[in-house]
Amino acid sequence: PGPLVVRGHTDARPWRKGVSDNWRLSGARAHMAFQMLLRGGLDGKRLERLEGLADRKLRNPADPLAAENRRIELLVRAGT
Repeated sequence: PGPLVVRGHTDARPWRKGVSDNWRLSGARAHMAFQMLLRGGLDGKRLERLEGLADRKLRNPADPLAAENRRIELLVRAGT
């Protein structure tokens, strides 16, 4: 029932120059995850923020190109 933060992450693989970048990709990933949650019945008023973190918080820093770094995080704070 609490506020929701949706974060998108990427690996450290750079995009081809001029096409896009990891910041846009991670933001788009967070946005799409939120849209899917809305379609599944989530009340949109629960969204606190969407964050695109690119490759700044890798799940596996020992392997920056690992697929596990490409992910979303859903953080639900305690309801009030």
